[in-house]
Amino acid sequence: MSRPPTTDPPRPLGLVYFGPVALLLIAVVTVLVIGPSAAYRIEYASRHAETEQRRHDLGDGGQVLTALSESFGEVARAVEQSVVHITVYRRATGDRGGSEVATPRPRPDGSGSGWVYAHEGEDGRNRHFIVTNYHVVSGAERIIVRFKDRQEQEATLHGTDPKTDVAVLEVNERMIPAAIASRQARQGDIVFAFGSPFHFDFSMSQGVVSATGRHPGVLPEGSYEKFIQTDAAINPGNSGGPLTNVRGEVVGMNTAIATRDGSFSGIGFAISVDRVRHVADQIIEHGRVARGFLAVTIRDVDPDEAVAFDFDQRGVLVMDVLEGGAADRAGLEPDDIITHVNETRVHDAQDLRNLIADFLPGTAVTLELARRGESRQLEAELDELPDDPAEALRRLEPQAEAEPEAGHELLRRIGLDRIGQVSPREALRRGLARHDGLLVYERQPDSPAADAGLDPGMLIVAIEGERVRTLADLVERLDAAGSGRRIRVTVHTAGRERDLLLRMP
Repeated sequence: MSRPPTTDPPRPLGLVYFGPVALLLIAVVTVLVIGPSAAYRIEYASRHAETEQRRHDLGDGGQVLTALSESFGEVARAVEQSVVHITVYRRATGDRGGSEVATPRPRPDGSGSGWVYAHEGEDGRNRHFIVTNYHVVSGAERIIVRFKDRQEQEATLHGTDPKTDVAVLEVNERMIPAAIASRQARQGDIVFAFGSPFHFDFSMSQGVVSATGRHPGVLPEGSYEKFIQTDAAINPGNSGGPLTNVRGEVVGMNTAIATRDGSFSGIGFAISVDRVRHVADQIIEHGRVARGFLAVTIRDVDPDEAVAFDFDQRGVLVMDVLEGGAADRAGLEPDDIITHVNETRVHDAQDLRNLIADFLPGTAVTLELARRGESRQLEAELDELPDDPAEALRRLEPQAEAEPEAGHELLRRIGLDRIGQVSPREALRRGLARHDGLLVYERQPDSPAADAGLDPGMLIVAIEGERVRTLADLVERLDAAGSGRRIRVTVHTAGRERDLLLRMP
């Protein structure tokens, strides 16, 4: 007997075909919905743990930064009691009916900063003053100083020195003086600028000493500049405030900024505290500042001249020596090149002016110099800089000599109708960088001088390499050359020296 065929029970076709697909879809949806949230939670937990670890590490290993921050605060607390805010009152003027009229009472007209300075007098007394910039208090009729504790006091102007932008104020108040640094600021030192920028009283900014010995030209002509450059923020109102080191000691006095819009641009300048002390002490003791005076006219040595003078360094060229002055007594001569003062290197004319001015009159200084390729040392006892040094140096300015007279036939044959010495002022007006020579004023058009290119406005400085300063020098050199020869005439023109070939008649 045969059995009927065995058959499996029927399966639901939907599950047989769609089951695996549905499971896959459910898994995908789960990952898409739940996965990002879980991933975010995992990433958040990781970042949170990392942040906490860093905070823990800073707590354990960040003592250096913490100590640095606390030290900055200690500097502020050590300095702030010696800083003052200064308000200046001036009379406002206006035009009324074509004439200038001043207000009956002075009004607040500017502000700045200052700091308390301890002066030990020649009599041994210790007195306290306030030092600030001259430009802060210039023209003031009333000066009010405010201390950190908000107490105000009217100050009197004890004295000023516009040439260094220093002023000294006196108040009837017991004050806490600032500490003065024993070491000069050096490039890279951390420094702090204190003051009242934009009337934000008793502010502090931090930076480094960017450079020292800067001559930015921010003070009027004839002033003495030797600034500390810093990137500590200095703005209007900081002027006169102290620049300190990390020990809270004053290294300079905030004075100026290099800027295009009037605000801080990363370059500020402060007067070195050594100069502030030198000036302030003299103002306090004598009411004025006496400066050393070498009694010479000088200028920088350019590279071309250095070769001509057989000189391979930087230095300052002596152009003229005032008869009977300190340099003359010491034996200094024109064309000497000064390289050192008391072993301090001299880089340019401004350097030399600053060095000499910082000595008191009567001080003996040692000058190292080069003379015709040889090194020498001279000792000079400095004179006192006159109130009007330009007036004293006018004796150095030779007057332009008149048209050649009889006896200068040779000059006429060459074609030089009018030639003579020129003053520094006249040389500057004509665009000449020097005046030590003979200026061609007029020459004949058809002449040996014209053929050589010796034109009016040129300064003859040498014949065949020999320097000439006077008409007598020139005539002597030309006469020695003899007739019919072509000789080398060195002229200064257009900011440089050139050699011309002149055929002697």
